Amino acid sequence: MPPYGDASYWDQRYQREPSCFDWYQTYAGLEPILKRHLHPQDQILHIGAGTSQLQVDMVQQGGYQQIVNTDISAVVIKQMQELHKSIPQLTYRVGDARSMPEFQGASFDSIVDKGTLDAILCGQQARENATGMLSECYRYSLSLMLQAGQISKPAMSAPGTGCEVLFQSCNT
Repeated sequence: MPPYGDASYWDQRYQREPSCFDWYQTYAGLEPILKRHLHPQDQILHIGAGTSQLQVDMVQQGGYQQIVNTDISAVVIKQMQELHKSIPQLTYRVGDARSMPEFQGASFDSIVDKGTLDAILCGQQARENATGMLSECYRYSLSLMLQAGQISKPAMSAPGTGCEVLFQSCNT
């Protein structure tokens, strides 16, 4: 199993494969879900953005106004900053979804994740790392986390937070 939790793995991968790639679904496939749960004026955090086109399409087609995109790979963040420098609604920051102390509590209205949780669950110390990621998400969003990957479970609330987690299966 590849070391999905290591930044060096992703740095090497994005150096070899810098082209845009969307895990599981594109904006067109997710648009009905996004429109149902997110508002264009929301402060949105997109974790594990990688080389996805999702955030660009959310701005250009969906009218979303502020999306902070994070990824564990400094290589891909630099690539995406350069590629999308003309889109002021998008910002890019290096960040590990399991621990991002640079964000204050309740910094975002919503969080979007297409494949980060899935990758974490395939890696070493899956339970500990997934718990860390979900705890961080609850800390910096008081409303909704949309996890659109292979996991297919009903929506649930984080105990004591009121934060809804929606697991949407996006099998293609």
